[in-house]
Amino acid sequence: MSVIWIAGFEPQVAFRTDNYQAIQGLVAAGAGIGLVPRLSLTPRRADVVAVPMAAPAFSRRVAALAAPPATRPSTVDDLLDVLRATADTLQRSPEE
Repeated sequence: MSVIWIAGFEPQVAFRTDNYQAIQGLVAAGAGIGLVPRLSLTPRRADVVAVPMAAPAFSRRVAALAAPPATRPSTVDDLLDVLRATADTLQRSPEE
């Protein structure tokens, strides 16, 4: 297991899960804090607060899979254009 050092502090990891609703539940129960992607905060519990991380923030790559251009309908290309535009907007939007 890798250890994250932040300003000389080594966190004590008590729970690890990919279930973001469970992380919110643990935070709401007072078990500590959770480090989650912003997209996982929908829906967000009313009894937890999201605090944006200071730069440099984490990022992730997202890919769309599609059939080769010669075999896919034009509507797929339209959807890919919308996804690219949305990703560009999200990348440039300020943290909430």
